[in-house]
Amino acid sequence: MKKSIIFIAVVVWLVLATAAGSALAQGTDPISVIKASQDAATAGNVEAAVATWTDDAVFINPAGTFKGKEQIRQAIVADVAAHIRIEGSNYQVAGDKVTYDFKQSNDRFRKLGIDF
Repeated sequence: MKKSIIFIAVVVWLVLATAAGSALAQGTDPISVIKASQDAATAGNVEAAVATWTDDAVFINPAGTFKGKEQIRQAIVADVAAHIRIEGSNYQVAGDKVTYDFKQSNDRFRKLGIDF
């Protein structure tokens, strides 16, 4: 019984340590958070991209305005389905807003012969 409890405690500790390490790997400053979301979407990892957003976040891009995590999830799912590739630059933070320039490639652009 004692060995089982120790084993369970070690497994729980490992899971928590791994989760904490993953969270710490992503910076908490706004630019690092946006870059992590972009990298995850480009890699096709919807859940990792969505995890960077808060429940009350607002994401505005040329496709529209997405309010809240669920709408942002829908936008990310569509981007991942289109095999999006994002290359951001000139990141700026002003208060609670992050703006940046970006190049984007996706299946629709590639069909037109546009890619970067």
